[in-house]
Amino acid sequence: MDNAAKVPDASALQLLESLPQVLKPVRLQRSSEGGEHIVWIVNDSLVLRLPVEQTDTSTLLREKQLLDLIRKDGGIARLIPWCVGIGSWPSCRNWQYALYHKVEGISVEHAPEAVTNMTEDDLVAFMTSLKKAPVEEARKMGVPTGETVNDDQLIVAALGALRRLEANDQLQASALRKVKLVVPMNRHDLDTSTSTEQVLTHADLKGEHIFVGRDGRVTGIIDWSDAQIGCPSFDISGLAISVGARMAARVARRVGYSAGIVSRGLLMARSNSLVYLDEVMNAGSDYPEWLIRRQLERACEDVEAS
Repeated sequence: MDNAAKVPDASALQLLESLPQVLKPVRLQRSSEGGEHIVWIVNDSLVLRLPVEQTDTSTLLREKQLLDLIRKDGGIARLIPWCVGIGSWPSCRNWQYALYHKVEGISVEHAPEAVTNMTEDDLVAFMTSLKKAPVEEARKMGVPTGETVNDDQLIVAALGALRRLEANDQLQASALRKVKLVVPMNRHDLDTSTSTEQVLTHADLKGEHIFVGRDGRVTGIIDWSDAQIGCPSFDISGLAISVGARMAARVARRVGYSAGIVSRGLLMARSNSLVYLDEVMNAGSDYPEWLIRRQLERACEDVEAS
């Protein structure tokens, strides 16, 4: 067995039937989402997650401890998934797994029309809580420090990708015009001056990870395996590809982030989306093309100056 993706549903069922937390009979459905994890929905009430890479099995425990820390902020506790248990799978090479309560609602990727002003309010509360989270406690848990954002590298990568996409006629004219309006030609065209503030970040926010109810209220933020301590622009970027650059900028400003941090977050979203699309179209990447194009469109929304 080289990786978790080769774990058959029958084996997962065998594990779940041995767990006292799981009601019997067990109903199991493999999820199409997961990325770095293979995921099963269990009885429509639980989620079984198995990391594809098992090189560092401490990550699941660290994630649980981090979620417990964030949940201490009662204002957003309902948005943080509950981990039912973490364990080792003896019949599957002792692979580590985590069992979570399933978040209610639907992801904003599947239902972008469900996003409302209440979504924005909840995202403000969420980002504010992360900004106030005790960084040193998270660091002691082993939460890593993220890489420093290099504006020049982002712009160079974005422009290179844009040139290839344009030369190969891989962007519609309307999309091309929009991209050219918002992607800077050099760092001097963009104010990303900012403090060295470091906060706790989710660091993998995207539409598949933000869940909302019918009224637009956020019901949960899932998959914290990439959480890190770093520049808040990482999460602003994630919001931009999830709910659009306009709402992402409004959320960040309401939280109290500077114009420079907001600009850097939008630059990251736009640059990364262009690079990912270029990789799909010209380098054989298996990213879903439709998803990357949708994220690029959201990230390239025009934003009112603060």
